[in-house]
Amino acid sequence: MSTNKFCPKPLGASDYLEISKHFDTVFVRDIPPLTMAKRTQARRFITLIDTFYEHKVRVICSAATPLQSLFLVEAGSGELEDSRVLMDDLDLSQDSAKGLSMFTGEEEIFAFQRTISRLTEMQTEQYWKDGDRNKEQS
Repeated sequence: MSTNKFCPKPLGASDYLEISKHFDTVFVRDIPPLTMAKRTQARRFITLIDTFYEHKVRVICSAATPLQSLFLVEAGSGELEDSRVLMDDLDLSQDSAKGLSMFTGEEEIFAFQRTISRLTEMQTEQYWKDGDRNKEQS
């Protein structure tokens, strides 16, 4: 799968909630390394995992890199250009934009660290037991 095709559709929590109502196990294949240049896809993935975590959906993933290396915080030329355009649109100087989280990526870094933590917990036997919907129906 091309990295441009990972989480390409503008889906949100309500879409993922609907999936969690119908499936107790979901496979997510071919997760590419996520960078700040791909923050839209990264945010969708974060929302997906947050929703599934909250509803005890079991997730089985395959990724191009190990879990701890999934989110790369490297400035790419596309990201820098996008930031410059946004700063121009908002009429911000480089100095005034320096501390804003939308330009530093702090929000994404925090959210992705939480996602890594949740994915790690979602691998535990206890999480899988808690997500067993068959015991609820008995």
